[in-house]
Amino acid sequence: MKSSYSNHSQRWQDNPLPVSETLREVGPKLIATPNSSAPDPGAPEPAAPRKRKALTFLQALGVTLSALWLCAYLVLRAYYINLNGWLAPFAILLFVAELHSIGHLSGMLYSLWPRTYESWPHPNRSRLLRCNLFVCVCGEPPEVVKDTILAAQEAARVFNATNHPIHAARVVVLNDGKVAAKDNWREIERICDSLGVKHIARTTPGGFKAGNINNGLVETPTDDPQNTLDVIFDSDFCALPHFLLEITKPFIDETIDWVQTPQRYQNEKTWVAKASAAHQIFFFEHICPAKGYDNALFLCGTNFAIRRSALDLVGGIETEFITEDYATSLNLHIIGRRGVFLPEVLALGMAPTSLKQYFTQQRRWSKGSFDTSKAYLKELLFGSMTWKQKYHYLLSATYYLIGLRDLILMMAPVPYLFFGISLIRANSLSFLLFIYLPMVIPNFILYLKMFRYPVKSLVLDVVSFPVFTSAFFQSLFGQKLGFVVTIKKYEKENPFAVYKTQTCVALLLITGLIYSATHFPFKGLGMGINYWWAVFNATFLVIGFLLIARENMSWGVWESGDKEKGSEEETANSATTPLEIEPAKPPRLELVPMQPMPEPAKSHAISSDDSKDLRAEEKAEVRKEEAFVERFKRTRSSREEVFGEYKLPR
Repeated sequence: MKSSYSNHSQRWQDNPLPVSETLREVGPKLIATPNSSAPDPGAPEPAAPRKRKALTFLQALGVTLSALWLCAYLVLRAYYINLNGWLAPFAILLFVAELHSIGHLSGMLYSLWPRTYESWPHPNRSRLLRCNLFVCVCGEPPEVVKDTILAAQEAARVFNATNHPIHAARVVVLNDGKVAAKDNWREIERICDSLGVKHIARTTPGGFKAGNINNGLVETPTDDPQNTLDVIFDSDFCALPHFLLEITKPFIDETIDWVQTPQRYQNEKTWVAKASAAHQIFFFEHICPAKGYDNALFLCGTNFAIRRSALDLVGGIETEFITEDYATSLNLHIIGRRGVFLPEVLALGMAPTSLKQYFTQQRRWSKGSFDTSKAYLKELLFGSMTWKQKYHYLLSATYYLIGLRDLILMMAPVPYLFFGISLIRANSLSFLLFIYLPMVIPNFILYLKMFRYPVKSLVLDVVSFPVFTSAFFQSLFGQKLGFVVTIKKYEKENPFAVYKTQTCVALLLITGLIYSATHFPFKGLGMGINYWWAVFNATFLVIGFLLIARENMSWGVWESGDKEKGSEEETANSATTPLEIEPAKPPRLELVPMQPMPEPAKSHAISSDDSKDLRAEEKAEVRKEEAFVERFKRTRSSREEVFGEYKLPR
């Protein structure tokens, strides 16, 4: 994949086009107001800037005080470790689990520190840009893929109509369904033919999604890699019309090699989807800006653009690991390349709708993160990256240890509940009032303030520990895990099948509480702390079970997602859940497909003269196309309510 690239580049020219003065405030306010006149030095400071300065000061003060308290808690908590006899190893293990929490809380506080972020208010007017919009497909539902293709076509059309590039932006579908033996890859190919987009289906397997993208790079050669931008979309992420106009802005700076934008979900119907969306919002609004500021931002799988020249330098997308984006970012940062974060929501996707889907996704992410971090450990500790880059990557590398951490924290009260043995020497009121409560209560308040759906988000955190724990041991012992595509289509699931380990732990804690209450007298604060954590964990595990049960119970009968499915048409058009959740169809503005695609309403409408000559299967195809157009008409208003009417720059 390595190749030299020419120096053909063009700086952004003067006289930029005016852009809207109404700013899209998604996440931190990183975008400066364009076309604003310079303030008068002698004029009094407006109220709004004074208020912002005060809020910035309070934010910095809060972060500083929190960091100091974390250090104090760490020292004082170490004093209360129970080092008596055989309990010492378990008590130390509990302390290490708390160290993990403190370390990542410190990382979050570092990310929340107020900074002056770089902004890119001016459009990139270079006509030399060559944009490939790659849609990665591997067996996803054709109707979802078709919506994504149409959205990408609209983004390309808007970019071409505005910038008039020498080489028009184009949509390329990278269909891995053929080598993955998916039964619908031919249907995806037919959709591409009907929409007039390039379809690439490789014949040689290997490398999973990374291999698919690398094959697409080979099939789309360029003689100007510096100005060639490859945009990656997962099959369920639909670009907004101004996607390319916005994501190309930072590339005015030729030292920037890739731009990552947020991932935002639109199908927040089930509790898993809501909690998963809340986690994504937190990550992209509060963590990614700081990573971008320190040039430690890694690619996040979709909704990003990257220069072909940067990919050429590292031999393309890394194929060794199932988290190809994370590994590729490491390769790029090691050789000194630069990526930035653009905090605007420019594409909407679909969240996992069931716990089984979420666990499948998280198992792949965590296993890939462990494998990559293990392979790059020497580089992360002693390599050429800056200390800030190493710090961010080490935080990411150790994040998924939350599975082991939560398992330890859940099991910590068990010795006390059954045997009256505590792993913490905490029998004094001073420990409770001056150490423990000041640490626990602010943590809960911070969580409630920063997360949407905080209860559901916390439940999802608590119940995911078996997935992260098993991924850690799979990576530790070198067990392979295939790349499993998360099909985000709602299916009923049996709580007793997907929730086995969590149910066992909840029953153990509840049994321990009952046993302790009936066999041991109350022994003060130490007993209270152990009771508190047992009740806390058992409560959230039970809430998780009830949430699954509520969404999957039909007249007292548990239904699993493995039941026999009907025909494809029935599956696509019928409700599959007691919540009446249909497979999410990404709503969008009115999309005008690029030429040479004919307009569906004109090309496929059935006239009375021609209907007799059409075969039955052709009529069925026409009906599908007409239903598709009608679906766009019905869903147009929902996206306009969220994003407003989009207008081309003048």
